[in-house]
Amino acid sequence: MRGMKVAVTMLVAVLLTGCGRGEGAAGGEDGRTAAGEWPTTERGGLVEGMVLPLEKYLVYYPDFVAAENARITAVDDCMKRYGFRYDLPPLGDFPPPSVNSANMERRYGISDRTVAEKYAYRLPEAVAGDPGDYQLPGGEAASVVLRGPDAGVRQGARESIPGDLPQGGCSGQAEKLLGRLDDQLASDLGMESQKKSEDDRTVREAISAWSDCMAGHGYRAEHPHEAYEIVPASSREVSPQEIAVAVADIGCKAETDLIAIWFEVETRIQNNLIEENAPALEEQRAANERVLEQAARS
Repeated sequence: MRGMKVAVTMLVAVLLTGCGRGEGAAGGEDGRTAAGEWPTTERGGLVEGMVLPLEKYLVYYPDFVAAENARITAVDDCMKRYGFRYDLPPLGDFPPPSVNSANMERRYGISDRTVAEKYAYRLPEAVAGDPGDYQLPGGEAASVVLRGPDAGVRQGARESIPGDLPQGGCSGQAEKLLGRLDDQLASDLGMESQKKSEDDRTVREAISAWSDCMAGHGYRAEHPHEAYEIVPASSREVSPQEIAVAVADIGCKAETDLIAIWFEVETRIQNNLIEENAPALEEQRAANERVLEQAARS
């Protein structure tokens, strides 16, 4: 669970592998999908109201869905001209656990007692399962249309496509038209700030206090990201023992003020990183805004 990311770079594979898509960019008027509710910026528990400085440069899940829906439509429109379809399952039915790669809900370990009392360390979304890979209909010829003449298929499949294909196929054409959301720099800096914050003396002392508190409840763990190993999940059902550890974990975080201390230290680190990387971060944010504007017009 350490360093767990939900970055857009983990999600863009939808173009080739497929994920679920909701009703438009909002997944329905209330944001609810087949697997449950979309992650939102409203955070509860010990991270309520906490937003790290780098989050303003990250891609948020609803924006990702809007951009990918536009891309999927553009690819499908292109492929139909060659007699194929790019009819992916709905995007949004299998949302990630956090609205962006900061993963605030679990960045410092679990943080919401209400969720822990039901799921312990597990993710509620995991119950819904996985949509599986998308199988492109049309075989090798469709792959050529999707990815372009240089797709790794038989020569005969390439020669069977009538007319000229755009460079990079329909996927390449859609990317050229719409662009692609990218928050890699901000996400990488977020991982750097998390690592640096763990080396901070104040945070180390708070983690040590948390560990002592856990020991007082009969549990041994040196770090919050290791607490889930105390009682490993051994069945589909969440056990009372798992819940007991999770509740003690959050109670000790509250008692030692661990999350508030950690957040304050990491906020300072991120502000410094933003100052050092401001031009590149602003360029990336502006590019993402252009992608979303283009998606909204398409």
